[in-house]
Amino acid sequence: MITLRSLSRVAAFAFALASIQGAPASAAPAQLTVVAPQATGAPTSSHRPPMSATLTDAQVDVVAWSAWPEMLYQGLQPLVFELTNRSEDERTIDLSLARGWGDDRWTVEESVTVAAGARERLELFAPVARSYDSAYTATIRSRGETTYINNLGANQPPNPTVWPVIYVHTAARTPQAGAVEVWGAALGSITPEGLPHQETPEPPMVRVHMGGVGPMPIPAATTATSSAWSVAVTAVPVEELPARFEPYTSLKGVILDAQGALPRSDVLDALLAWTRLGGCLVFQGPEARAKALAVPGAAAWIEERFLLSASGADAVYACGQGALVLAGSADVQTVQTIADAPRHASAIETIGRGLVHGVSFASSPQHEVELASLPGLSGLDLPYRALTLLLVLFAIVIGPVNLIVVQKLKRPALLLVTVPLIALVFSVGLFAYGAVSQGLGTRARSHSITWLDQRTHGATTLEVRSLFAGMPAGDGWRPGPGVACVALPHRSGSTGQLRLDFREGLAYTGDYLPVRREVREAFLVDRAARARLSLTRNGERITVENGLGAGIASLVLRDADGDWHVSTGRIDAGARAELEPVTAANLAMDRVHETLASVEAVASVTDPFTGTYVARLEASAFVDACGVEYAEEESVHVVFGVLESEGGGR
Repeated sequence: MITLRSLSRVAAFAFALASIQGAPASAAPAQLTVVAPQATGAPTSSHRPPMSATLTDAQVDVVAWSAWPEMLYQGLQPLVFELTNRSEDERTIDLSLARGWGDDRWTVEESVTVAAGARERLELFAPVARSYDSAYTATIRSRGETTYINNLGANQPPNPTVWPVIYVHTAARTPQAGAVEVWGAALGSITPEGLPHQETPEPPMVRVHMGGVGPMPIPAATTATSSAWSVAVTAVPVEELPARFEPYTSLKGVILDAQGALPRSDVLDALLAWTRLGGCLVFQGPEARAKALAVPGAAAWIEERFLLSASGADAVYACGQGALVLAGSADVQTVQTIADAPRHASAIETIGRGLVHGVSFASSPQHEVELASLPGLSGLDLPYRALTLLLVLFAIVIGPVNLIVVQKLKRPALLLVTVPLIALVFSVGLFAYGAVSQGLGTRARSHSITWLDQRTHGATTLEVRSLFAGMPAGDGWRPGPGVACVALPHRSGSTGQLRLDFREGLAYTGDYLPVRREVREAFLVDRAARARLSLTRNGERITVENGLGAGIASLVLRDADGDWHVSTGRIDAGARAELEPVTAANLAMDRVHETLASVEAVASVTDPFTGTYVARLEASAFVDACGVEYAEEESVHVVFGVLESEGGGR
């Protein structure tokens, strides 16, 4: 009998063999290319049709799909379920998602009650794997009946050299079959500058996974490069966009068709939150500037001071950690063949500049070096020399000493008691010594960058947190509103067992918060904030009042005229201090580098704009502990503050 499971095994094996037989002998040249879904004979939007299942006795129909690209390598991906209850009674439906077949290391749990005759749409998100595909199998249960839907999500092995980008369109402007491939090839005709470091994988190998999944391709060793890259373009209908920012963390860029209707306001808010965290949002088409200015969250960054590059109707603006792109010189849908690319070179190059600007917040392989440069917790290395001495002492005590004592007592039968007793005492002692040397409490080392927009009263924070829990610290991370958690690889390259539980408020459990093992995660925060740095101008000098919620260790301010001012000492929370003018820009930049300290590696902007400031805080009021109490040590918290354009230190 042929089943979906057997077909998936055959497909995986065929893919692996094809990868080996057809792989090139060397890495691709430094050129932007496209990897896109297979073209069909009709216009394409979501390249995989929805999948359905039925709980016959419970009279429940389930439809599931994902409009996201089939190849991803970072962050979280969206999975959508539509549940229809055809019965005359309400139904409680339990959903359990597991990556692959029988692999319960990564799971997502949710339970929902659907009223009689009602239909519910459920939007979940799930972690994306870095080494294997990220397809999930959904188990749906209700009233003792079970059904399955498999192959949900990114079902292609990840390739970190391929940047996933989606093109968002309305039904009236659905791209024709093969259009996204042409657009990708057009992007490939112009390679932007500033490509970050990334890994170019060699041809995959085949490994037989003993868990019943069948042969699967796995990456071989990688070769470092700083230039080879590709972009996968996927067309997504505007109504498929999630209203939360977490699912966008799996993407490198989002292109909005400015010639059609824009997404709903809540979706735009999510897109802009993701952009401020390090994404790239593109308004594309002749109406790009007008459409962007009509969105308050985007218009706030379309100011001359945030301009990174411009050419006619095309421009790239900084937007927090990310980039806001206006590609208005052409409508990409007029690019029908690669020969059309030179006529649209300005728009193509501008989109490329935006894609390479942001520093990834989700451990993108392109920025692995920067994230790895952030120091972790100290004092976790076991005292191996002392443990070795204890083991030698154990051998002496349990052997010669024990034997001599028993012989003197002339009771050899005591060996049956003394040997296990000594072994037990030393085992407990060794464990206790190692545990105490690492500590029994929960401690963390945090590195955070916060973009505090005092104009809109919003704070966007990227925090990389290393944490060690000597004892169980809770039942997982429970983030507040506007907070997401992305697991970063351990030193071994693994992220362990990841579990997302949506049933009673979102909880990140499993190896998101392990015991007695250092873990590193990225916490993404975007929410309202009333904190601010107040300024008063006194001639050539500026006095500031610290309303940032913590003491300021170092402060550099660039006023609206481009002049620099620096603090001469620490500024307590709530205190006022007069800043010292600095006439030499190089001296001011030295203070900026000193203020940024170790977080400079993950900052997308290190040269402050006019009307902004950079402050290193002694603590941060912008991070979220996610329900876990811990002692913080050796942390670095930096705030990029954006002042009102009117005033701004004048």
